[in-house]
Amino acid sequence: MFRWWQRSMDGPPERPAVPFDAVPAPAPSPNLVIRPASRDDHFPFEVHLVVRYWTGEGVSVPDPFLIAQTGIDRRVRRIARQYPITEAKRVRRELEVALNGEDEVESTGVVAWAGCLGVYAATQHIEVIRRYEELRRSETLRVWERETEEAEIAYLSRMIDDPTKATAWWFRQNPDAVRQLPEIARTFQELRADLTGHRQEVRESNGDSWDEIFAEFERRANPSARYLLEHQLHRIFTEHKLGDLADRARLIDGNAARDERSQ
Repeated sequence: MFRWWQRSMDGPPERPAVPFDAVPAPAPSPNLVIRPASRDDHFPFEVHLVVRYWTGEGVSVPDPFLIAQTGIDRRVRRIARQYPITEAKRVRRELEVALNGEDEVESTGVVAWAGCLGVYAATQHIEVIRRYEELRRSETLRVWERETEEAEIAYLSRMIDDPTKATAWWFRQNPDAVRQLPEIARTFQELRADLTGHRQEVRESNGDSWDEIFAEFERRANPSARYLLEHQLHRIFTEHKLGDLADRARLIDGNAARDERSQ
């Protein structure tokens, strides 16, 4: 009797301490693997999940686990759709946050949540996307450089067409050379006369035409003005059922872009 009372007072015997890493916990296994589309439908992710659920009191459905999987599947696809496959790590972080909340699947009475074990993408697909993005960045830089160059050319052309502005522009760059202004002004006047005479000779020999006007517009207008004209012409062609002309205009744009890239 005394021994039993003593054991009760002393509490349960102490167990030897076991270090946490002595028996590692088994890694959880996914009970749902889906392949949701990324931002590009042709390159899906592979997502490994552990789906959990509970049902409300009095809820009776044939397969609550299937309903929970369906709810989680929909939530995953909404998030994966926002990112390219090069962002697999970010998608996993977003899924960890989004799937941690317990949400009822529509009005079924099944409440589901999940843990994301991993988000994967095919290595060859990632390399393809990265190369494509690098090419797109390079092409964007080339377009910007070309537009900047064309804007500068258009600006200088307007200066040459107005000797007074051209002389003022030169004087702004060389404020200490005021004695050279008369000579510079005559140079710009002669240059404008030469260019104007050349354009006049071309018009007189060939006859002025819309082709000549459009060609001069292309040379002298800035990129935004050219884009606006092309957009308006395409709209007019389409509204007046001249789809063949619109198609030809698109082909010209495409051929011009390819010629520039090949240079």
